[in-house]
Amino acid sequence: MYDVAEQGPGLIADVGVDAADMALREAHDDMAALIHSSAAGCRASFESLYRRSSGRLLGIILRINRDHGEAEEVLQETYIKVWHQSTRFDASKGRASHWLGSIARNGAIDSLKRRQARPRIAVNPGLADNNDDLHERLSSADVAPLDSLIARRQTAAVRRCLQALPCAQRETLSLAFYSGLSHAEIASRLGQPLGTVKSWLRR
Repeated sequence: MYDVAEQGPGLIADVGVDAADMALREAHDDMAALIHSSAAGCRASFESLYRRSSGRLLGIILRINRDHGEAEEVLQETYIKVWHQSTRFDASKGRASHWLGSIARNGAIDSLKRRQARPRIAVNPGLADNNDDLHERLSSADVAPLDSLIARRQTAAVRRCLQALPCAQRETLSLAFYSGLSHAEIASRLGQPLGTVKSWLRR
C-alpha cells in the first residue's frame, strides 16, 4: 500500500500546497460563475456574490478611504457597477477576485478625489476658543448651513443611484416621487402596463 508518510515531509508539504491551490482555484471558479450568472440577470447569484465578497471589498476600500460612512457608499456603488458591468468580466484574463477588487479600489480612489474637490469652510481660529455654538455665528436667514450641506450630499447620493438605473425605471421613479403621479397615471404617461410600472417601482 502506498504510504505518503514514507515519502518524507517534502511530499506532504507539496500535497498540502496542491490541495490549497485547488481549493483557491475552485473558489475563484465559483466566484466567476456567480458573476456570469449575474450577467444573465440572476439576482440570487448576485446576492450570493455580495455575501461572499463584500467583506473583503470593504476592507480594500477602507485601506484607501478610512471614513466608514463614505466607504460603505463606495461599496454600494461598487456593486451597482458590478451588476451593470458583469457582462464585461472575462475569466480568461484574470481572477474574479482581482476584477472585483479593482472596481472597489478605483471607486475608493474616486471618493477621495471627490472629497478633495469639495469646497472647504474656513473657520476663524478666534471663534474656536469661544464657548458659543459656531453654527449660531454663521449668517443664514433660511436653512442652516449644516442642514443644507447634508441635504446636498443626500441629493447627490440619490442622483447617483438614479443614474445607475435603466432609463425607464429612472423615469418611473421620478414621476412617482417627484411629480406625485399615481401608478395608473405613470402607466398611462409611459404607455406601459400597470403591472410593469408597479414591478419597476417595487424593485
